Amino acid sequence: MNMTKQMIEIYEALSNDETLLRLLYYPSEHLFDDPLSNDKENILERSDRLEIIEDVIKFTPNTDGFDGNKKCRICFYAGKRQTDGRNKFSKNQEYIFDILVHRSFHEKDLRMYKIADRINELLLTREYSSFGEVQELTAESLGQIAEDYFGYRTPYLFGELNDR
Repeated sequence: MNMTKQMIEIYEALSNDETLLRLLYYPSEHLFDDPLSNDKENILERSDRLEIIEDVIKFTPNTDGFDGNKKCRICFYAGKRQTDGRNKFSKNQEYIFDILVHRSFHEKDLRMYKIADRINELLLTREYSSFGEVQELTAESLGQIAEDYFGYRTPYLFGELNDR
């Protein structure tokens, strides 16, 4: 199991997904103001895309920069590791995904749910080279995590591809 390789592959999937980046970055004025609209600039084509990505996707639980700002963020990091019980060389790795959302995003267009749905789609429907099957384990509210921010945590279990 190579955790670094797995984390990088997950990060690449998240950071190269225009839909997810738009959901994390663009606020809405009302329920039907779509952050995915063609009226909004593609994040991946912006000159400041790296700064945006570094702010909205983190490898640790992180609320830096939330004071006085309205934003959304995904924090993902390793959780429990376990053997699969059949092969001593094969391990399953839990990765935890925390979605942190300013209430103004969620109250306008239910943003936290849209972000959770997109992450779920990216993790459960794609083929990855560094791990096998992905399973959503549970999901739970994190409640208020900072002033005007609340969160949602979903751990996923990533099965290892075993070459032995």
